[in-house]
Amino acid sequence: MYLRTLNKYSVWRNDVLDFEAAKEVAEIIVIYADELRQMRGRLFGNEAAGSVTYGRALSQCGQAYAFLKDTQAEESFVEALGHFDKSSADYFITLSYLLHYYIEQGDAKKYDEYAAIYFGGEKDAHKQFDFLMKAGQGDKPRFTLKFAFFVFLKGLCKLHRDRIKGSLRTDLLEIEKTFRRYHVEDQMNGHPWEILYKYLAILAHQQRKEDIAKAYMEKSASIIKNGGPIIEAIVANGKREFMQLTGDKDAASQAEHDMVENFCKSGSELSDEEIVERLCYMYD
Repeated sequence: MYLRTLNKYSVWRNDVLDFEAAKEVAEIIVIYADELRQMRGRLFGNEAAGSVTYGRALSQCGQAYAFLKDTQAEESFVEALGHFDKSSADYFITLSYLLHYYIEQGDAKKYDEYAAIYFGGEKDAHKQFDFLMKAGQGDKPRFTLKFAFFVFLKGLCKLHRDRIKGSLRTDLLEIEKTFRRYHVEDQMNGHPWEILYKYLAILAHQQRKEDIAKAYMEKSASIIKNGGPIIEAIVANGKREFMQLTGDKDAASQAEHDMVENFCKSGSELSDEEIVERLCYMYD
């Protein structure tokens, strides 16, 4: 119970962008989880006892490092993976965190290596997309489809824009139609769709489909009702990024103001510049 409470505290510090405090608590959780693992091993004569709990602690610590752009994140995530069954939800959740870290670092080589594992051995972008759309549904999905799509779309937009072509490009520009074709339209709700629609809008703008880009940005702002200040800040940051891309400096400035204002409502005590800089990793 104590560790679960520490976990919630660490998550909250992340939510107000106090990554240093989140890291400090996450490191404490790792120490205690390791001690518990060893105690359980001695009590039950099983070295694997408590291994999953320890893996989860490492995974959370990896996230804290990743938000700080600390290279220890990779080591924590990779070590955490070794404590999970390779078919478990914990394994694929942590693997997605690692992929987001490689995207943030701009490391396309390592992203591709681990993305092939995440997407069932597929290396071609369109085959990865088809795989995630099928593997994310059913009674025992490999992962939550919308979060797998988040990894996939962000990886494409930030590392492999040249792979967005042909029928894959059409599928992404007509995303609602595509999700209906795969019978997964029930996945089009809540977080992280406020970020997904931002990336889809940027893609549409780059393809000179301005009507689609505008519609997607509107959906980014409306997909989550009453999401609270943190969600509103993420939405505003997406608008800021999109407006900078389109050259609308006034709209970008207003969006940045809204973003900072909302994060301050959530309890953040950082300066405006720090807030802008820290909206990275899973918030972007």
